[in-house]
Amino acid sequence: MSQLIRRREALSHCDLFERSDYRILLVQAQAGQGKTVLATQFDEASRTPFAWTTCSSATNSPRLLFEKVLHGLSTTLSGFSSDALSEALQQQLVNPEFVGIASASLGGALEKSARPVILVFDDVHLLKSGDHTLDLLKALVETTPSFVKFIFISRYPLAMDGKPLFPSSELMQIDKSLLAFSREEIALLYNDVLGEPAGTKKIRQLYEATEGWISGLKLLHTSGTIRRLVHADTASLGFYFDELLLPSLTPAEYREMARLALLEELPEALLRSNVDPAVVAWINELVDKNCFVRVLKGEGAKVFRLHHIFQEYLARQADDLLTDQERAEFLSRVGDWCIANDREKEGLLYYTQAEDWPRMAEAMRTHCLPLLALNHHHLLMTVLDAVPDDIVKATPWLSFAYGVTRMLLDPARCEPALRRAIDLFRGEDDGFGELLASCSLLNFQFLISGAFERNNQLLERAILLFEALRGGLPAPIVVSCAQAIAVGMAHYRGDFETGREYARISDELTPHGDTSKIWATIVYTLILALKGDVEAALELLSPYFVQSNSQWLSFATRFSTSIIEVNYLLMAGRVTEYKLLSAELRREWKDVLRNSYLGVFLDVWDLDVLLSEERHEEMVTLCERTLADQDALSPHIVSQLLHYEMMAHAHLGRWDAMERSMRRALRIRSNAGGPYFVHLTLSLSACALSLAGRERPATRLVHRSGKVLDGALEPYQGKVAQSYLAALYLRNGETDKARELTRLMLGRMRQCGNRYFFGWSPRVMRPVLSFAVREGIHAGFARGLARERLASDILDDGTLVPFMHVHVLAGTKLVLGDEAISGRSLSPAWREIIAMLAVEPGHELDVQDVQCRLWPDEDPADSRSKFDTMLSRLRSRLTKVFGRDAVKRHIQLKAQRLSLLHCLFDIGKVAHYAEEGIAYAEKGGSWQAHAAFSCMEHWLGAALARDMDRRGLSDALSRMLLRALGDWLEILIKANMREKALAIADMALVLEPVNDTLHRQRYNLLSALGRPSEAALALRKYREILREHDFGAEEIDDIIDSLLHDG
Repeated sequence: MSQLIRRREALSHCDLFERSDYRILLVQAQAGQGKTVLATQFDEASRTPFAWTTCSSATNSPRLLFEKVLHGLSTTLSGFSSDALSEALQQQLVNPEFVGIASASLGGALEKSARPVILVFDDVHLLKSGDHTLDLLKALVETTPSFVKFIFISRYPLAMDGKPLFPSSELMQIDKSLLAFSREEIALLYNDVLGEPAGTKKIRQLYEATEGWISGLKLLHTSGTIRRLVHADTASLGFYFDELLLPSLTPAEYREMARLALLEELPEALLRSNVDPAVVAWINELVDKNCFVRVLKGEGAKVFRLHHIFQEYLARQADDLLTDQERAEFLSRVGDWCIANDREKEGLLYYTQAEDWPRMAEAMRTHCLPLLALNHHHLLMTVLDAVPDDIVKATPWLSFAYGVTRMLLDPARCEPALRRAIDLFRGEDDGFGELLASCSLLNFQFLISGAFERNNQLLERAILLFEALRGGLPAPIVVSCAQAIAVGMAHYRGDFETGREYARISDELTPHGDTSKIWATIVYTLILALKGDVEAALELLSPYFVQSNSQWLSFATRFSTSIIEVNYLLMAGRVTEYKLLSAELRREWKDVLRNSYLGVFLDVWDLDVLLSEERHEEMVTLCERTLADQDALSPHIVSQLLHYEMMAHAHLGRWDAMERSMRRALRIRSNAGGPYFVHLTLSLSACALSLAGRERPATRLVHRSGKVLDGALEPYQGKVAQSYLAALYLRNGETDKARELTRLMLGRMRQCGNRYFFGWSPRVMRPVLSFAVREGIHAGFARGLARERLASDILDDGTLVPFMHVHVLAGTKLVLGDEAISGRSLSPAWREIIAMLAVEPGHELDVQDVQCRLWPDEDPADSRSKFDTMLSRLRSRLTKVFGRDAVKRHIQLKAQRLSLLHCLFDIGKVAHYAEEGIAYAEKGGSWQAHAAFSCMEHWLGAALARDMDRRGLSDALSRMLLRALGDWLEILIKANMREKALAIADMALVLEPVNDTLHRQRYNLLSALGRPSEAALALRKYREILREHDFGAEEIDDIIDSLLHDG
């Protein structure tokens, strides 16, 4: 009725809201006050499209609410597609993370559409603060563009944790004082709409009795007497409902309405196929009169909802009119209709209310997987928690769903449920179900429990079922099962070739751009890395760097990708990159690492870095600290920690402690299983025994490690034991044995293109690599390894010469071992000569060129005398610090040419990493480029932070650095790493202050980071820089205008 009465004052407030800068309109009043009717009239009057979302107790998760928002937008905005946005619904995210990703993605899509819209949320009071739905509303307001406005319709104030959801200063509000009918509107209602004369006395009585409450005015319309009726409770209103609305219904129809009151919503299609037509007609009549029934907005197909007051009253009647059996049968029928009409979520909830567990189990058989694919884990958990435990345990699909939904959220209950499901499926000869449960359990053991179970029959059975059923399986099922089998083949059997074939199946069936593509690639790279093809693994994973920072991906995917990438860096021997990027990972994922089962892997890899740096006591300390909470760690992790503790004790000569750690590591690994990791633990144990001089037990363990793989391809990592045994043979004078093992080890490294082993110690590298050069065994490769891993050169006779580290970028400094000489101890002339040598090819200069550079106006004989004196003093100074032999090795004057030999120059490292990063960026290897550029920054950053000595930068190197920093900046911007990108832009501007492109990027970064005052200051500062470089006023105006021109 009230929709026929134009609410002039309330609508004028709505009009003001639409024209104002306010983005939130709160319509708050008690039930029956006309809140939704007002919003409907506003919708009809406005030219802006309204997208409606009706909240209910069924929208008890941010996912379900977001799904309804997308549906409302799709039906309101022509051409608006929610397909891409639905990806957020398909990720297994915890609710807070889902809220962030969903709201950000919708905000971006609406920004791109550039179309104003008003999002209406009706019955917001039915949302609860504890389920993160209110968090989603708040996030949507914060992340959507300013031309998107919101109307929230609620009985109560919007609050979360006792605090207003939005500050009052940020919203307009329409309350009951505006919604209540005025005396004039009451007169119009009775005289014009209801056709009932109403004099001033009756109008006054009606107003005093109802205070303008619309529902009360409707109820009093047919009453013979007027008594006070202001928001009365449901029980006291029953008389009026029976008198006004229900007398035209037969007892059977009344009973039908009581049943319908048990449902949250009434789809018209459901009513037409299951309800007496007379009842459907009566409901439509109430809708036409706007009398306690309305049609939901934004639902596409017609859906009715009873007014809360009316529904609550009828539901109370159902308690008296229906037996428990009748109620259950009705809800089951509705559940059947929902399942048959693509409303599976509602169907499962109605089965739950009916406690119809057989129907629930049958629905799970058909719809469990699609719901899991759409990531409705929380809905399934809610439904399954209502099922009696004995029924879940006796029903295969219920057990399967129970296990899968708890894999990450409640892992302790996951494995028993999945094992039970496997047995139940096998008992019913359901190969499809058994395959899914088996692959889910394989994933659980690999990702979470770390129990690889040697001679795993589970894997055998999964392969058998997969090959038998593969031809009839949907592509997504083939992908997920092939991934699980691929990882299982590598970790359970050590069969890398077969694992790679299954990984390829998964990869080829995953569409490009699909978020699961990254997981298919990760699985494939895991196989490559275990084989030793780490560079190939890095190359495949590198393009995902930008995507791995995308808000489209779940935190689990982003985090897992990042941690796998740093692992591959270490496996490739890029220790500096590993240290820098693992530190970056720790900063970004600090809280996640603390609670993640993956976080402890960083401790394991850090132990390997400590070993490579010969920091053995620190290794022991880190092992003891991490193992202190051993009960919280998987056997897989404990075994790895123990074998590093064993290696530390071996290097420290603590043989008894080494033996204890070794025995524990072998015992735990034997129980945990996994041929690859058994092989690794045996190999490292052989390494430790070799350090102890125990050749026979060491060789026995090497032999055992080969047998573990049962004829499969030996992992690359196992060759580390050959290096330790070769070092032992060299100590014992058995050069022939050492020669053969050295040849095999270096040959495998060259074959794989790798330069690293886990557990490879400098104590072993020094004698073995020196021996390889002396004997001509892959000598060039051995020299390269020594330069990278030992910071040393190896002479032809096998002599190891440690590098002198020469710093010139941030001031001159010479470092050899633990000793150093700073630039202050050197004359200005020598600082200049060292800077010149740093950039010369071969790091050598003609003496005459030095004389001309330092003493251009002096007689050559005099300048030569000065040079000789300077050189003598330098050698004397260096001898006191580094020793005579070191000076002879590193400083050479021969044939009138001055050389620095066996040196590592900071400027050379900068150039190396800049060049490497540029090459990777050109090939699209964003992540590898990021790693290389991070090392470049490591060597360059301190110099650019201070007043850099420009003598160290040639024009060519300056151009290279600008190119590298520009490429890096583009990668970081694409990867949404804005803070880091801003720092790199600042670094580039130190090198080239006048650069429009860099200043445009910096300005846009500041704007994107929400720092407008700094963005404005950046423009002013660029004006100052341009003036300092003698640009004219008009020129500067043109430059700034061009800078602010996008594209």
